[in-house]
Amino acid sequence: TELQEEVTTLSEQLVQLQQQTSEQARQLAGKEEQLTQVTLQLQHVHNELKEKLSQCNIEWAAKEEKLQKALADLREEHLQKESKQRNEYAESMTITIRDLTKVINEKEETISKIKSEYEAVLKDAENERSTVERERSKAVKALKDEQQKKILLERRREVIGVSSDSVEDLSAQVRQELQTSDGLDNSLLAYLSQSHQSGDIALDNSTRASSAVSDISDRDDREMVANKLHRILRKISRDGLQVLTLSDQMFLKQNSAKLDSEQRNIIVESKLASPNLSFNLPNLSFNLGYSPSHQGDQSSLLQRIGTLEQELSKKEKEMKRKLSLLEFRLEQEKQSCKEWRESREFERERGMRLEQELRKDRMIGVDQSAELIRLDTQLSILKSQLQKTQDDSRSLAEQLKDCDKQLKATQRALQAERVNFSRVSKLLNHERNLSAKTSNHLNELIKELHNTLDMERNRILELKDKLCDAEIKSLNKTTLNDNNNKTFEETDNANTNILASNKFQLALEREQVLELRSRYEREHSRVLSLTEQLKTERNNARTEVLQEQGRTSELTKSIRKIEAEKETLVREISEEQERGQQLLMRVRELESELMRLEGELSAQAAAHQMASRKVRDEDSQLHTAYTITLNKLGEAEGEVCTLKQNLGRLLKEQEVSKEREDNLKQELKTEKEAIRRLGLGGVSQIKDIDDFFKKQIRENLELCKSVLQLTDERHHARMQVLDLEASVSTLQEKLSRMAATTNYRAGSEARLEAERNSWTTEKSFLQLQITRLEAEVERLRTEAVSRVTTPCEAQNTSDDSKFTSLYGKYLRSESWRKALIWQKRYLLVVLEGYQDTESHTMRRLVDMANRYENHTLGRQVAQRRKSKSSSMESLRPNSKFRVVVLGVIAVYRMRFLVRRWRRRRFGSVSDLAIGNAYTPDSYSRPSSRSNHSATAPSGLILPSIASVRGDYPATGFTPPTKETKQDISLPSNSRRSLFPEQDTAHLNEYIERLDLIHSRLGLDAKTK
Repeated sequence: TELQEEVTTLSEQLVQLQQQTSEQARQLAGKEEQLTQVTLQLQHVHNELKEKLSQCNIEWAAKEEKLQKALADLREEHLQKESKQRNEYAESMTITIRDLTKVINEKEETISKIKSEYEAVLKDAENERSTVERERSKAVKALKDEQQKKILLERRREVIGVSSDSVEDLSAQVRQELQTSDGLDNSLLAYLSQSHQSGDIALDNSTRASSAVSDISDRDDREMVANKLHRILRKISRDGLQVLTLSDQMFLKQNSAKLDSEQRNIIVESKLASPNLSFNLPNLSFNLGYSPSHQGDQSSLLQRIGTLEQELSKKEKEMKRKLSLLEFRLEQEKQSCKEWRESREFERERGMRLEQELRKDRMIGVDQSAELIRLDTQLSILKSQLQKTQDDSRSLAEQLKDCDKQLKATQRALQAERVNFSRVSKLLNHERNLSAKTSNHLNELIKELHNTLDMERNRILELKDKLCDAEIKSLNKTTLNDNNNKTFEETDNANTNILASNKFQLALEREQVLELRSRYEREHSRVLSLTEQLKTERNNARTEVLQEQGRTSELTKSIRKIEAEKETLVREISEEQERGQQLLMRVRELESELMRLEGELSAQAAAHQMASRKVRDEDSQLHTAYTITLNKLGEAEGEVCTLKQNLGRLLKEQEVSKEREDNLKQELKTEKEAIRRLGLGGVSQIKDIDDFFKKQIRENLELCKSVLQLTDERHHARMQVLDLEASVSTLQEKLSRMAATTNYRAGSEARLEAERNSWTTEKSFLQLQITRLEAEVERLRTEAVSRVTTPCEAQNTSDDSKFTSLYGKYLRSESWRKALIWQKRYLLVVLEGYQDTESHTMRRLVDMANRYENHTLGRQVAQRRKSKSSSMESLRPNSKFRVVVLGVIAVYRMRFLVRRWRRRRFGSVSDLAIGNAYTPDSYSRPSSRSNHSATAPSGLILPSIASVRGDYPATGFTPPTKETKQDISLPSNSRRSLFPEQDTAHLNEYIERLDLIHSRLGLDAKTK
């Protein structure tokens, strides 16, 4: 009874567990329905986003049209303004050009007049040159006469003669005098050269030169006096006073104050002088032993020599003064020539620099005009970009709001799923606890049954022992008591009865034990079945929990992705706002630059008008200044020519004067001997030199003043010439700018027309793309609706049959697909003519298996056609025929496989009953694929392929493979793309959505 009660309780618990499992299954179905609803909502949101994108594109196109119209209007207004300004500027420039042509003609006339005047001046200079040459010939004759006179004087001096003792002294004195005169001449020449080189500071140099000459002369005189005194004293101490000459006596008289006490003592000892030597020396002539007649002749000769020497010194001074003046003029002319040359070179360099600056300014003007146009275009582009960014920011803000709503909805769904998951987990834990309790109770019952069985066994054994004891006692009693047979028989009968009853009880107990064993086995089998059911339910619950966890993880991933997208969108919005602010700042800067450039243009126009007015007013002044400068330039050039001629003439005269100086020096050697005796010539020469220095300083001052005036006038003339050149250059620049702007405007109009044509072509191309994409979106919507509705209609069918049929269909499609792939590879190898090695074929097969087959194989096949065509031509005819036959066989095999696949897919009733099976559409065919004819040589054209394609259009889509890892290495993956013309990177969202749909339908290998 207890076992029956336990069994009933277990059955009730099992019924409860079944009810709970059914409820859990219902809950799971409800959750699946909720997930389908979520997917539908996501698809709806995706479609709404696409619609919004299409609306945004339409609005963007309308705004672009408005912007283009506004730009066209602005360009037309700008062109009208430019044409007006151009006409006004052309009129003003024509007026200025006429004025300039008049000025240029007048200046050419003045230049011709100046040339005629310059030729007249040159003729006058030639006449002056002829007169100067005549004067020079006269001067040469006069010099020859003077030389003859000097020769006569020398002959007379030779007739007169002097004593043999004093000839050597006189020659030495003459040499010393010549040396001093040479030193003075050199000092004068050095001073003159210094004064000519530094004309601006003539006073300082003249004072320095005079002081230097005086210092040099003083030093030379002191040294000469000291040496001469020593020499005279030596003569007196050695030979006496009779040896002294008249010049020595005069020298002692002049320098008596310079004698020391010792020197005077020497003279006293020789009795030729007293302490008052200066008063007694004139009387020495009476004690020397000369006669008075001889002394009178000598004095007359000395007087004549002195007069001649004075005349010669005057002539020498005049000649030196003339030479110094000529040298000074030569140096001034050289300096002026150098200055004129430097000024010419400077003017040439300046002209080159001005030309370069003109070119640079012209290029800058062209660049500025180009920059203005470029800035206008940039402004228009930036405005359009601003509007685009504003529209994008608005659309992004709306998308963010929608994403926030979706996030909130998904979070709510997640919370509900979590609550449901927690409930399911609690129920599972409760069921686990109940199953554990029932298993423990059953184990206890089993233990109790084992214990009862052991108790029954022990009782049976005890009864057997009692029977044995009773039999033994009965035997003993028979042997011992024969008299008690009757009692024994009675006891025996009783024992037999007891044994029979015991045996009957044992049989009953055995039957009960067997029944209990059978019941135990039944209960044990039931428990095992229940445990198996619990295990299966646990496994199912675990799988469901894992699925729920995977779904929740996917949802969390999607939420994270959405949050990441939200963050990226927020960042993009912030970046777009920053860009918009930057663009606004840039637009403002460009507007300020435009205003500034317009102000500069207006200022330039006003300045140009003012300049044109000023040019008319200043034309007369500039003309007069220009004529004055041209006159001065002509005069300066004439002076330069005359100075060059004077230079050559003066150089020749300098050579002649040097020869004359040498002759005069030789003549003066004899004449200065007597003059040195008296000591008067040196003093008079020194006085004349001081006067000469003073005159030279005055002349230098006057020359400096004249040079300064000339330099000021030259500088003023240069400035006027520069102003004229600047005005001419500005006018030429404006002319060049106007010509450049006219040329550039013509080019800009052509560019605008080209840009308009390009805009129209781009607009038409974009409109075609938009229409094509809208058609594809509608197709995808219809496909998605059909795919979503088919599972809802097929929910009534059993899950097991659906899964088995789909899995079988998948295996069949995979086998057919692999057969087609290997047949295609075989056909490729055959068409290559077995020319490539195994490594080449394997590499080509790997390239075929890649996803980007269109991009890689297209180029390789195009490159290999030439080489393979040559290799096919090199084959034998038998091998060619063999290749063609094998290729045709492979094509017909593929055709047969395709026919069987189509019959199997569309003809079977079991496949058509399943609504979730994939059926190819006409849109799933790729637009551009590398077919068999692309890999085949150009000479082979198989008609069977075209017939196959004409009868059975290739879909290019196969069911999903068993594992996702193998899909990457197969060539059929590229055929599964629904958008073959677009890039696969743009279709990741759609692919993920399809994967989710396949996983929900049970087509994913991982869920299996």
